[in-house]
Amino acid sequence: VQAVLMERPGKRSGQFQGRSPYLQSVYVEDAGDVYGKIVRVRIEKAFARSLTGVILEPDMQIFAHTSKQDKLRVA
Repeated sequence: VQAVLMERPGKRSGQFQGRSPYLQSVYVEDAGDVYGKIVRVRIEKAFARSLTGVILEPDMQIFAHTSKQDKLRVA
């Protein structure tokens, strides 16, 4: 299980691409609304330049993406 920052839609329909803590590309299917979120992904296959996996608990993210304004309001 890896924490993955979800960055953009993948090349295939219904696919989303993110980055592992080691900067590996991680592809998941049926990701839903995960853009800019860090989610837990169970890695199922490893390839030369990428990984594929399944999001665990898709409604639960590890950390929410916060904007600079949010940080300023908290301070």
